[in-house]
Amino acid sequence: MIEPASPMATDEPALSLRDPVTGRPLRVLITRPADQAQATADLVERAGGDALVYPCLVAAPPVIPLSSILESTLQNLQAVRPGTPIVAVTSRYAVVALVDALTAGDPSRAIAQALHGVRIAAVGPRTAEALASYGRPADYVAGEPSSPDPSDESSAAQLAAHLIQAQAARRADEKPAVLFLRAAEARPTLTLALRQAGFHVVEAEAYRMQPASPEALSPMRKALVEGRVDLVPFGSPRTVTIALSALGPQATTLLAKTRVGAIGQTTAHALREAGIRVDTIAPQARFAALLSALARL
Repeated sequence: MIEPASPMATDEPALSLRDPVTGRPLRVLITRPADQAQATADLVERAGGDALVYPCLVAAPPVIPLSSILESTLQNLQAVRPGTPIVAVTSRYAVVALVDALTAGDPSRAIAQALHGVRIAAVGPRTAEALASYGRPADYVAGEPSSPDPSDESSAAQLAAHLIQAQAARRADEKPAVLFLRAAEARPTLTLALRQAGFHVVEAEAYRMQPASPEALSPMRKALVEGRVDLVPFGSPRTVTIALSALGPQATTLLAKTRVGAIGQTTAHALREAGIRVDTIAPQARFAALLSALARL
């Protein structure tokens, strides 16, 4: 897959990841999917911590190549609802899949020309910057510019609300058609919200998130065995399952030597069900808030 240019840094809430007594950088184990993991690692390092990055989920192509259905799907959308259709993307993975489908892996093809007559809606600055790096800025950008790490669930809701508000401001009688390029595992948050508001929405799988191999995660276990980890923030139940499987029977013992946090109640429940102590739950569903809570313990 063609990789977009690295996104620019964004502002984040004030955060210190240094030991208050010794001043030593706190070592943070990051298990988020690869794209989100890098954003979180940047956040950790700007806050003075050390990021230990071991993504538990990696992107893979969809079962049906997006390139084989993209053009016909867009044409069908225009036939169903007159006017300009919208393509909605909620991650850089979806942007890369869109570009690959349009260019057949040849970045010399003009993305702007290929997407003429289509509006693009993106979540957050990182997804928008990925689009812009290919020469096609987003028409709609939802989410707070200061947030480097919106969760998948909240970002979909933000984008749906943004599109509904934008369409209301246009005072059009008929809502446009939307093609939502999503992960195979994505929840139907955006689709349900838009359909309820009168949009015609078609979903297409742009990528799948699959577990990292045990070999790729073996350094994570070694870091915990050697006591080189201070904070372990978890962002989803699925990541919990993959990480604990990689750690094996010693998972409870290894994580007991660290401070463990969860992004929300569902993730905390998954940890507790596996016998892992949860030291804190983020007061808001953002990694900056979770890291701040862990650092204060």
